[in-house]
Amino acid sequence: MLKIAKKLTINTINKLKQPNMKTNQFIAYLTVAAMLLTTACSDDPSSDSAPDLPPIESLAINFSAFTDNYSTSPEQIEGLSASESYGSFATAYLTVAIWNTLLYQTLIVPVIAYEYAFTQTPVKIDDNTWQWSYTLGGNYTDYSAILTAEVLDSSVEWEMKITCNGTNAYAEFLWFEGSSQTDGSAGSWTLNHSYEFQEPVITLDWEASGGEINNTVYQFVRELDDNRDTNPFYGSTLEYGINEESNIYYYYIYYYNEYVEDFVDVDIEMDMDDSSGRIKSTNWDSEWHCWDNTFQDIDCDE
Repeated sequence: MLKIAKKLTINTINKLKQPNMKTNQFIAYLTVAAMLLTTACSDDPSSDSAPDLPPIESLAINFSAFTDNYSTSPEQIEGLSASESYGSFATAYLTVAIWNTLLYQTLIVPVIAYEYAFTQTPVKIDDNTWQWSYTLGGNYTDYSAILTAEVLDSSVEWEMKITCNGTNAYAEFLWFEGSSQTDGSAGSWTLNHSYEFQEPVITLDWEASGGEINNTVYQFVRELDDNRDTNPFYGSTLEYGINEESNIYYYYIYYYNEYVEDFVDVDIEMDMDDSSGRIKSTNWDSEWHCWDNTFQDIDCDE
């Protein structure tokens, strides 16, 4: 293609030297030559380098708004929830922790496997497809992962396949898949439960700005549990994000509360600077309940 373009360009220049050549014909030749040269000399951007991995926070709940500011065990938090002084913060902590525990206990291997991808060098396997292939480290050396990215016009399609070669070994299977915009502004994931139950358990939709996640919506979509009974958590959702204008972290949660045996709406907001915050729940009185920067309960201003 490049040779044809060069030949056409040379021919065009020669024709330009002909005194009887009309101006419109000159322009036509130049336009075609320029188009061919542009096509020949510029490859598809997706084939030049591997796509950027979506941030790990797009897959794992960012719980740091709590853990970075209040390091204690869940048992201590449960004790605080019974206290009149720390009840609001402790309840907020435990409500978010339900989702955090669910994700890490059920899906710890694929989440860790995805984290390892950031330390690996991908290999180009065809014109628009890249692959990360590696064995996990630490306590997970029995696991091997293959992460594949197919670059399309405006999006990247992702697949993570995992194999276990140790105790309770299993063959390669698709543990999660997803799609992201090529500019890294948004995407989605679908995570399967396990090798034994290769069925969707959680879906995620995320948005990012400047390479940082500012909104993620999790939905629990597994209708049956391991015993093939109806899963009461089915339909639960969590939306997490950052409101920079208000300078808050927010968690909007709709989930099955096993203690009241019903679905509950919970809204949580926490100041990004001093960790003061508030919570309201339909399991209470649907009014805001607040805590200060020492996590003690206080009267709300509104």
